[in-house]
Amino acid sequence: GIQNSFYGVWLDQIGFPASIIGLLIGVSNGFSAVSALSVGFLTRYINAHVLLLVATTAAVVSIAITPLLGTVLTALIIAIAIRGVGQGINFPMMISIASQAVSPAHQGRVAALRLSFNKFGGVLVPIVMGALVEVMGIENTFYLMGIIGVVTLSGVGVWVARSPSFKGDD
Repeated sequence: GIQNSFYGVWLDQIGFPASIIGLLIGVSNGFSAVSALSVGFLTRYINAHVLLLVATTAAVVSIAITPLLGTVLTALIIAIAIRGVGQGINFPMMISIASQAVSPAHQGRVAALRLSFNKFGGVLVPIVMGALVEVMGIENTFYLMGIIGVVTLSGVGVWVARSPSFKGDD
């Protein structure tokens, strides 16, 4: 949600032309597409839930630190590439984990629910971020959204680690 709403606004505000903003978003999407193809390989070596949490955290942190990177294009490219990798792994992992948790008759519903939550987040994040930008400024809002994301993901990580339902996951 941050990339689709305020990422481009921030870059424009600090003086990047539309061509560079487009390049950065393209880098993210390119890395996302390629990394999605690595999910099968990665899950052979990394617990699926851990992979999902690490990838999602990497995506959140790498977009939230954007203001810290200033106008250093190389740093922005690296950060947005990491965000793309995290997002590329995130989506197929979430669908895979959710589909394995339900019967085949309910897998379509799980995928639809996941997509619905994505769309809900795509609506909610820009609204919340916009309100926060009015109060805190755009730079501080990037950081706050990152902190909220990491704290939430940490809570999910603790829940996964403590839940007996996930003990046998490979």
